[in-house]
Amino acid sequence: MTKHYALIGESLSYSRSPEIHAAILNYLKAEGTYELKEITKASSVDLQALSGILAGYDGFNVTIPYKTTLIPLMDEIDPLAQRIGAINTVHRKQGKFIGYNTDYDGLKHALKQLGIMDNRPYSRGVILGTGGSSKMAEVLLEDLNFNEIIVVSRTPARYKGAHKVVDYDTFFRSDFTAELLLNCTPLGHQEDPLIAFFKPEVFDRFTRFMDLGYNPSVTPLMRIAAKSNAQMMNGFLMLVAQAVYAERIWHLSKFEGDGSVDLNQLIEMVYDALNK
Repeated sequence: MTKHYALIGESLSYSRSPEIHAAILNYLKAEGTYELKEITKASSVDLQALSGILAGYDGFNVTIPYKTTLIPLMDEIDPLAQRIGAINTVHRKQGKFIGYNTDYDGLKHALKQLGIMDNRPYSRGVILGTGGSSKMAEVLLEDLNFNEIIVVSRTPARYKGAHKVVDYDTFFRSDFTAELLLNCTPLGHQEDPLIAFFKPEVFDRFTRFMDLGYNPSVTPLMRIAAKSNAQMMNGFLMLVAQAVYAERIWHLSKFEGDGSVDLNQLIEMVYDALNK
């Protein structure tokens, strides 16, 4: 029986998720479709109607701006997603919505390629943004033994997390350094006056820079960072990795037992095939 999956978000024209999931489903020899489902903020207010729409899928991924908005629709939430306070993957099982966060494992996989390992301490990490992705990044950096985490926000007074928060003016004027700078905002997806304040010397303060954006592959912030000494990468490997982790939830039997799929091998194979 063909299963139906989707990415739920507000504006999805940039997304490469359908081709990623098509490649994974093909490798798994699993019958399934994957589509983009745009939902306006206005229509997302009616949770009952939204639940009816989402019930047409066997599973779905969630992106900006609904990683926290859809939590009230969940019948169950995985402990990690509960701790993060955001979901990006949902499995509809026996009529129930079960929420997960595979962005965590996706980002962890990608950061290993930047040399961030989980068996050594780090002094400081800096996160741009306070949305669902940044919540996930905070939890991951805590687990990766970052001694200090600084969150940068346009509206620091609204930040409800446990870490130090500064506004962008303070971020640009400060001279603190860090092993990692993570951009968890849509900066670069649209024209934004903030980009003008990002100079190469800003990125020189950081050993590594990762932009969770991936389309274009060299994001506006990465173009600036390329003139600095920071190692850098975009978010495409993370996107592929979190998609494979999501498919493992939806097709668990394919990843267990004799002849099971090697998760890391599948991530690298799909990434190599689609990283253009």
